[in-house]
Parts: sequence; C-alpha cells; structure tokens
Amino acid sequence: MATGISLSHRVFVQKESTFGTIPNSSGASTVANADYMKATRCVVNAAQGEIPDRDKNPSGDLTEGTPGPKSGNWSIVFEARPRGTSAGRPDWAEILESALEADGAVNGSNYDFSIGAVPTIKSFSLFQYRGTTLASQLAFGCVTNNLKLVMEQGANARFEASGPALWVRDSVTWATDSGIGLGGYTAGAQAAFPTEPGSPVANGIPVNAMTGSATLDGNTTVQIKSAAVNIAPGYEIPQDRLFAGQFGSNAERDVRRVTIDLAIVDEDIAAVTNLYSKARSRTKIAITLECGSTTNNRLQVYAASCLLPEPQYTDDARKWAANLSGIICYISSAADFRVRAY
Repeated sequence: MATGISLSHRVFVQKESTFGTIPNSSGASTVANADYMKATRCVVNAAQGEIPDRDKNPSGDLTEGTPGPKSGNWSIVFEARPRGTSAGRPDWAEILESALEADGAVNGSNYDFSIGAVPTIKSFSLFQYRGTTLASQLAFGCVTNNLKLVMEQGANARFEASGPALWVRDSVTWATDSGIGLGGYTAGAQAAFPTEPGSPVANGIPVNAMTGSATLDGNTTVQIKSAAVNIAPGYEIPQDRLFAGQFGSNAERDVRRVTIDLAIVDEDIAAVTNLYSKARSRTKIAITLECGSTTNNRLQVYAASCLLPEPQYTDDARKWAANLSGIICYISSAADFRVRAY
C-alpha cells in the first residue's frame, strides 16, 4: 500500500479536432512530452448519477435506482508563462483558446489570442498523472467555462480555469469504458491508460505585475492595487435528450461575458477622476494591462470598449482605495479583445 506525493503530479493537454475525441493514431494514444504544461493545482473528477426508484416500498427502505447520466468536470490553476521565444505558442494555449472560442495565431513576433468572430467550440483532452501507484485520469471533451487571469502584488500572474468534460477515464477502471466513453481510443489499440511521457518540457518562466503597465483611457498614472480579467462563455454539455445514452451531447455555449476587476488607489488626480466621470456618464474606455518587461516574456490584455461601474470606496488599508469590479467588456469584433504573449 502506498500514498502519493502531490509534487509528482503532471498535467498534459491535447487539442481535440473533434469534440469528445482524444487525439489518437488508429485508436492509440499520441500524448507526448510536448503536451506538458506546469500547474499549481489540478482537479479532475467524474460524476455518475442515479435515477431513483420513486415507487413506494412498504418496508420504508430505499430501493436501488437505475444508472443516470455520466459526466466530468475539471479545474486548474497555473502561472502565466509566455513561451520565452519570439511568436512562441504558450504551453497553456488550449485552455485559453477554449475560453475565447478561437485559435491563437502568430502575429509578427507576438502570439495573439482574440475572441472568435464566429465562435467555434474548442475542446481539449486533459491528462493527469498522479504518481506511479495512484489512479491517473484522462478528461476528454473539456471546454473552458470560466477563466480568470489574476494579477496581484507579491505573486506571479496566474490563470484559474474550470469547466465541464464529456467524461473522465482513469487507470483503475480503464477496461470498463465502452462506446462514447472510450473517447476515440479503441480497446485493442489502447488496452491500458496511456503511458506518461518520460521527458516533459515546460517552456517559459512566470511573469508578475511588479513590472509592466496599465493604461486606462489613455492614462498610465493610475496606481493599480490588483487586477483580474474574467472570461465566461457559458458552456454546457447538455444531458437533456431522450434516447441519447448516458453521455452528454456536443458542448453548447451561451452569452459570453468578459469582465475586468480593478482595485485602484484613490487620488485627486485627473487620471483617476476621469475614470469616475466616465463611470457616471457611462462612457466606454479602452483598458490595457501588461505584466512583465522582458521581450518574449510579457503578457498583455487589451479590451477596446469597457463600461465602468460606479466606484466602491474602501478605507481598509493605509490609503483610500476604489474598487471597480465588474467592468463589462463589450465585444463586436476580434479586434475588441486580445490576450498577447510577446
């Protein structure tokens, strides 16, 4: 009997070309060292419901029901690491592409992620290896339902992401899956959980907000205490179809909501009072947040049309501060919102 050390845990991510189909070669796994991404935390869970027997039982005891829907969910926290090379694709690209519903692309010496002009479901498979003896897990048909980029003092910029999965396979019950539950693998070609790649490579180093800048409506003199960018496409994997089996159907999106939260130092300078005036008049502004100052190791978020809320003042620190939480980013084209690694 053995327990597992969580430090030995590794995460690999593969982009799916078809929702719910794990990348494979003739039904066999293709997970490789290049699919590795570093993570602070990662949780993957399967769920299998029960449809209760509602008929009366004179004994007053529960009667076993029938198997219900099968589904999965995942969440992950990881530090923002641009690749460290010109126009390099970050290791975490698949997760951000799923949230933005569009593929990232090389743009000169930058790697840009923009909102999809025609939203397209971008799914991925997430492999979690938890050591040599504990159950490894493979979530497939994963979509990013919530993604947050957090920038704070004294910490590296980090992403927090979560969402549903079509199903989660594991190394203990591997042979029990069938049909859709195979995820595109075949029992003959992939008879056991995929072997963990032996020499994974992580690219880039973390960035933090000790260097960089914030530009709010053209002004760079506002002092930022903390910032967060939230992307929520409202994904769901429906399980409301009759005669469709235990698994959900293709992922569906709802209204996408992109917001920014800012905590600023309250000052009687034009750059700050301008924000309060724009909030009161409901005049939209552009916001750019940039972490890092080293070429090929910077991360930038740009939103072209942001509606500010009324400031919420607070005196819970040495200086007065103002919270501008829930800034709504209105997006009508791919040019209106961008995350750039450069």
